[in-house]
Amino acid sequence: MFHQKPRRPIPPYAMRPRHRLSQNPRISTRPNLLSSFRTSDGKIDIEKISITGKQIMDVYSQVSPLVSKFIKR
Repeated sequence: MFHQKPRRPIPPYAMRPRHRLSQNPRISTRPNLLSSFRTSDGKIDIEKISITGKQIMDVYSQVSPLVSKFIKR
């Protein structure tokens, strides 16, 4: 009834065991959103936050009319 597709071999990287990067599970090695707005010395960069906020508002003001057309239908 149903013919089976031939299976693809598993890539070698998928068979490797995953190693933990740190022994402490509470420490995250991924950068979070706030770390994107820090200066090289670790302080929060208010200017970068305000520039990013302005860019988000500019994109929203351009996209909002297009989205509202689809929602009204």
